[in-house]
Amino acid sequence: IHSKGYTLTHPVNSGYRNTAFLMLNIPIKYFKWWESTNKISFKYARFFSPLIIPRQNFESTYATISSYQTFNLPADIEIDLDFSYATSYKSFYYNYADNFSSNITISAPVFKKKFQFYLYLSDIFNTDRSITEYQYNDIYSRNYSKINTRAVYLGLSYSFKIGKDVDESMKKSNIEGEKRRVRH
Repeated sequence: IHSKGYTLTHPVNSGYRNTAFLMLNIPIKYFKWWESTNKISFKYARFFSPLIIPRQNFESTYATISSYQTFNLPADIEIDLDFSYATSYKSFYYNYADNFSSNITISAPVFKKKFQFYLYLSDIFNTDRSITEYQYNDIYSRNYSKINTRAVYLGLSYSFKIGKDVDESMKKSNIEGEKRRVRH
């Protein structure tokens, strides 16, 4: 872009950017065995470049919504589901399409609870993709990529415990009773 004796190759270097975020985190415990955390975030971005180029629309508003569901089953088995959705948005000359992804993790203790076994499945519904459009100086480009993001991961972790296990009945007792019990 040429204007008033200036040559501008990247509009990012020529102006001001204002961004506002609003993030909400909503934890919910439905039952003793089912917990949920829901996150919603909104973003407003505005870029303007005074004096150098004619005013153009560099405003963008978008949202992301994520939901994490945890199920605590008997025998210390845990199932985690997470879903994420991002609306389409614009960043300078780039337009990004909306996107949805989903994952599941199953974990269970093994070998007398010394090890933790994990099974992780990514992109359950095979919906994760990327679409980007670009238009600037009469150049138009559209990229669509849909790679096979569906995957299975297996894991085994060892817990290095420090200290001694505490009996549950001792955790629930009051401190005064414990002081009397261990008085010297």
